[in-house]
Amino acid sequence: MYEVLKMGRLYKLSVKIQLDLFDKMIKPILLYGCEVWGFGKNEVLERVHLKFCKILLNLKSSTPNYMVYGELGRYPIDIDIKVRTISYWARLLSGKQAKFSNVFYRLSRNLNENGDTNLNWVYFIRTILNECGFTYIWETENVNNKEWLKCVVKQRLIDQFVQNWQTSLSDSSKALNYRIFKTKFEFEEYFNILNIGDAIRLCRFRTTNHYLPIETGRWRNIDRENRYCNLCNCQKLGDEYHYVLECSSLNDKRKQLLPKYFMKRHNVVKFFELLSTKKTIAVTKIMYIYQTYQ
Repeated sequence: MYEVLKMGRLYKLSVKIQLDLFDKMIKPILLYGCEVWGFGKNEVLERVHLKFCKILLNLKSSTPNYMVYGELGRYPIDIDIKVRTISYWARLLSGKQAKFSNVFYRLSRNLNENGDTNLNWVYFIRTILNECGFTYIWETENVNNKEWLKCVVKQRLIDQFVQNWQTSLSDSSKALNYRIFKTKFEFEEYFNILNIGDAIRLCRFRTTNHYLPIETGRWRNIDRENRYCNLCNCQKLGDEYHYVLECSSLNDKRKQLLPKYFMKRHNVVKFFELLSTKKTIAVTKIMYIYQTYQ
């Protein structure tokens, strides 16, 4: 993993390419044979995945995971494990009845259903299908199209994850500003528009990896309403919105770097437009934001 990150920095590879290298070179090692052992505690694998993403983006280890997933449009490795396990189970059903793996599965299922024992792998299969709304497939073992089952299970697991991601986003006090401009779960376009250095700076700003009072006050256990701006005497909350659009001490920088549209009657809509990822002023706002929180 560290070798991939080292080569990525050496050759200044884009974020998308480095993520693709992770999927091609590191993930296959993590998931080798997961069709059989995937019912275990997979949190350790996800820690590797998240660690790679956070190092790649130069984020603090304490950065909320939902922000990392959201910026990169990444899904947990656990989804790959469940999809592979279901795919393997479907192949078992259609395989030769005399194969040892098939015989062992039949024996394990019978033991589970009779209550003689509770084998984790069989229980894992049943749980996945139940969570995806395919209890009838588990009961009938009728899998006419293995590819269809694989695709539909994957899509439902993704849909469930995105719903949980949206819940985490709406429930987190740290995401009050983040959820203003992060409205969709997708890989952010600014990683393609900007060079990797500027893209990482913008990502750090969006994910609260900065030194504004709203964040430093958290480290010092200062109540949120008392984390005032340290540049002006307005006694307003020193968050991303204030520094980007309101702070009077930064008016000169705004005039130099931002279009006039953002200088008058600032509001949440303009904040969203400025931090959205598909604007032609992306490079300009990077310069402004970077200078602001440095």
